Amino acid sequence: MVGVGGSGKTSTCKLAAFSSGLILFTLTLSRNYDTQQLLDNLKELYENVVVKPKVFLFNDSHVLHESFLEQINTLLTNGMIQGMYSESEKEDLMRPLRSEMKKEQVIHGEEYN
Repeated sequence: MVGVGGSGKTSTCKLAAFSSGLILFTLTLSRNYDTQQLLDNLKELYENVVVKPKVFLFNDSHVLHESFLEQINTLLTNGMIQGMYSESEKEDLMRPLRSEMKKEQVIHGEEYN
């Protein structure tokens, strides 16, 4: 959502998440929060969204460094941030989903093995 500060975007997002039965995921910032911690939080989001879908709330107060906007833009454009996961971490995330994807015919045969 885009709008003037104080217009209720955050409240609307929280209400929509609650109404949909989804869990709201937002960043918990600290004094020394940096790009690596952002990537760690996004990894946590990716790992937990498999269990239950979530709403990711990212607002202007979360932009502590310009690189945060670049990372979020990449996430929105590509669905993944390049280099966020090693090959073994990707494999660990994908393994439990393969049988479900084959059953739903999202992937065919062994093309993603």
